[in-house]
Amino acid sequence: MPLRTPLEAKTLLTNLKNDEKREASMLEEALSVAQSCSILVSGKIAKLAKPDLAKHLALMKNEGVNLPFDIRCQVLTRRVNDLLSELIEAPSKEAGEKIVQSASDALALWDSSGSTLDEAHITANAIFSSAWQSVSVQLVKGAISSADAEEERDHIAKDRLAAASGLVQSEKRYY
Repeated sequence: MPLRTPLEAKTLLTNLKNDEKREASMLEEALSVAQSCSILVSGKIAKLAKPDLAKHLALMKNEGVNLPFDIRCQVLTRRVNDLLSELIEAPSKEAGEKIVQSASDALALWDSSGSTLDEAHITANAIFSSAWQSVSVQLVKGAISSADAEEERDHIAKDRLAAASGLVQSEKRYY
C-alpha cells in the first residue's frame, strides 16, 4: 500500500516502532529527509531560524541530496543577509573584517581555490560551477543534445557575468 500523505507515513512509523521493526528507523530517516526537503522548497528559507536552517542543510549534505539552483540561490541570499546582520553587531573591527571576508568569499563568482559545493556554506562560484557540471552530466547521459547543452552553458555564462555586474535575472533553467 503506497503512502499518500505524511500522516499515513507517521502512522505507519508509529506502528513499526510499536512492533519494534527495524524498518522503523529507515522510514523515520526517509521522513526526516522528506520533511527537510519540504521545508526548504516551501520558500521559507529566509524566515527559518539559523540553527534550523543549518540542521536541514546538514541533513541534505549527509543524505547526498543536491539542492536545485533556485534553492541554492535562496540559501546564498540568506547566508549573505546573516553575515550582514552579524557585521552590524560586530564587537570589534577585527571581527567585522572577518565577516566582510566571509561575505566576500560567499559572493565570489570565480574562485581559484577549487572550493567544493557545500550547501551549508554555499558560494556563488559553487552554484554556477555546479550548474555547469550538471549540464555536462546530462550531456554524457544523453538526457540533452549537444545543442541544448551549449545553450544551457551559454545561459550559465551570461548569468554569471550578469551577477558580476549586479544584474542577475536568472531564468532558473538549471537542472
